[in-house]
Amino acid sequence: MLILFLALTAAAVLAPLLIRTLGRSAFGVLALVPAAGFFWVAYEFIQGTFRGGGELLLHYDWMPSVHLNITMRLDSLAALFSLIILGVGALVLLYCWGYFDSNPGRLSAFGGQLVGFAMAMYGLVISDNILLMYVFWEITSVLSFLLVGYYGERASSRRSAGQALMVTTLGGLAMLVGIILIGVQTDVWYFSDVPAFEGNWADVPYISIGALLILAGALSKSAIAPTHFWLPGAMAAPTPVSAYLHSAAMVKAGIYLVARLAPDFNVVSSWYLVTIPLGIFTMIMSGWMALRQKDLKLILAYGTVSQLGFIISVTGIGTREALLAGLALTFSHSLFKATLFMVVGAIDHTTGTRDINQLSGLWRRQPLMFALAAISAASMAGIPPLFGFIAKETAIDSVLYEEMLRGMPGNLMLAGIILGSIFTMAFSLYFLYGAFATKRHLFPE
Repeated sequence: MLILFLALTAAAVLAPLLIRTLGRSAFGVLALVPAAGFFWVAYEFIQGTFRGGGELLLHYDWMPSVHLNITMRLDSLAALFSLIILGVGALVLLYCWGYFDSNPGRLSAFGGQLVGFAMAMYGLVISDNILLMYVFWEITSVLSFLLVGYYGERASSRRSAGQALMVTTLGGLAMLVGIILIGVQTDVWYFSDVPAFEGNWADVPYISIGALLILAGALSKSAIAPTHFWLPGAMAAPTPVSAYLHSAAMVKAGIYLVARLAPDFNVVSSWYLVTIPLGIFTMIMSGWMALRQKDLKLILAYGTVSQLGFIISVTGIGTREALLAGLALTFSHSLFKATLFMVVGAIDHTTGTRDINQLSGLWRRQPLMFALAAISAASMAGIPPLFGFIAKETAIDSVLYEEMLRGMPGNLMLAGIILGSIFTMAFSLYFLYGAFATKRHLFPE
């Protein structure tokens, strides 16, 4: 666990030198580090390391007086998110090899930042110390600012990067206040101590305020309304950044935190009264907004926000069945959305545009790309027998039979999910039509 973290750190430090020496092919070398980490975590899963609550622990005393010991823990939840971070990270680095034109000066910094982001996200999910997790949380915000602002000469990129930094950092500061407020009241500073807390979380003084402050950080990081606007704006970043940060990694940090705390904090009424309504509202609103876009990346961006709302609403319930459903949704979303973003990057390189009004007949000229996009969009829409269908079916099943949602709350949530799923099907078809269909009314023969 520590070796992998140090290897990612070393790769981030050496990336600028490698890119200046080897050019774009250095991305292939850099991809070997997260790929090796992915196979190691997968091997630990196969070996049953995490079965029955198993975990890998690492502890170093550092600043115990202020609760800043370096404590890392790789359990089943952290391992699942590590697979997403490392696996998609390796594929995105390989994608960078062919995506970028030769520009060693700019690419050298970009490569270090992208690998550094993978290191920070990995550190975030394996941190058992909540304050240490917060340190990595803010590092991801800073690196996201640098990556979104890749085209620094463009005002739109600078504005989008600043907007993303402001929203996620302010949410993170609110979360820090919540962490300290709850920690001072309960002396709980480690994630592993949350389920072991002897009292009732609902009876902790100021717990509602603390939970709301923590959710402010988690939901702003995952682009849940009303802080959703930063993610579509961040589409000014290069496609590899969108494919990694904004579909598979950074936006999943909030989901990870909700999944980590929901089984214990769902007894606090403010917890599910925030996560479920905001999640459903985000799913419906962003699904509708996706249908109004003409840029392929913006269609996917609003689709991402919509899916994040769905995942947060299900994960926030906090029961075992809902958590498993939420994690299945998270894993499937990372796979199909990263693929779709990379397809859009390939379309942009092939045609020079992402405007659906300027694209026609691409399905005939690029059949392989169309097939990949169709399978991924079908998974996003929940078409059987794809993984997206299984995840969505599991989520609906968990809502239908959840005891705490019996009656009106469950019916309203189910109605919201069904309406949001209709929008998901609609913008999945809209994306395929806009990207690949032959539009005779726009391009008459």
